[in-house]
Amino acid sequence: MWLFALISTAAAGPNGYYHPFDLGQESELFREASNGALLGMEEQSRAAVLVSRSLTTYRQSLDLLGDRAPEAERTRLGEIEKQYNREFAKLQAFADTVIEDVDGEFQAAVQRAVTALGATAVECEKEIPVGPTVPGMRGRTELNPDCKGDDLNSPLAKAIDADAELKVAVGEITSMQWPKITMPKEALDPVGGPRHLDVRDFFFVGARDAMKAIDRADSDARVVFEAAIEEGEDLNAHVAASNKLTADTAARRAAMAAPVFAAADGILEKWTSKGETSTGWCANPVAFGGCKGEEDSKSLTDRLLEEKKVEKALP
Repeated sequence: MWLFALISTAAAGPNGYYHPFDLGQESELFREASNGALLGMEEQSRAAVLVSRSLTTYRQSLDLLGDRAPEAERTRLGEIEKQYNREFAKLQAFADTVIEDVDGEFQAAVQRAVTALGATAVECEKEIPVGPTVPGMRGRTELNPDCKGDDLNSPLAKAIDADAELKVAVGEITSMQWPKITMPKEALDPVGGPRHLDVRDFFFVGARDAMKAIDRADSDARVVFEAAIEEGEDLNAHVAASNKLTADTAARRAAMAAPVFAAADGILEKWTSKGETSTGWCANPVAFGGCKGEEDSKSLTDRLLEEKKVEKALP
């Protein structure tokens, strides 16, 4: 729940107290504004997470395929990444604006309510945490001894809930249309036969530790770029180094996977010679449409990993 900006009305002697958090707990209009705005944000946030994860999976799969990866799919990956980055930037900017609008409107409403009550009020949270805290659990609280005078949270909450100007603003905010995160969907041809297994899934089953080690090394190396961004440095100054790291990581994945593909080629050809449908590899994530033909990742992965040549080629 968003907390609007703190307000305090100075006076010679306070006769009451309130706090934005406590007001938010009691105000129905605040909950309506928060929940209404969050509905649009949650939907697009879920879509953003799915696209982001799928992009990571797609890149890993194409990197593993190395020279086998179709150039058209590499181009498609780049286009989806650019589109996602643009849309996510718009979504973030819109969310920031909504938060600012909600905070500003409720701040103004609280000020009007304090004035209308004719009270002298100071900001003070009525309950404060005490004792040790356990992550994921609500800690113990006690009344704040610094809060003097009357608890004005309830009368102020009722006043802002009846504020006609605030009701209009909340209606406008909650009716705003959130920017969309596009989910590109297109079934592609697998690399090889129509029966196929998922590239990344196969290697995460057969070479999990090696895959995670490459991911971890890439992530650790990018800490430098992330720190530079947080410190306000020019991102363009790090583009070349970031691109080189991306290429180096791709090369590491391809080098790890190459002997495995070479061993699997012979096995797959043998299966085909015995009358089975030819088998290929799919890099396109299911969220992006997957691949045409018959997907049979689990069964084919289990069979390939039982082959001694494949097992020997795995890191």
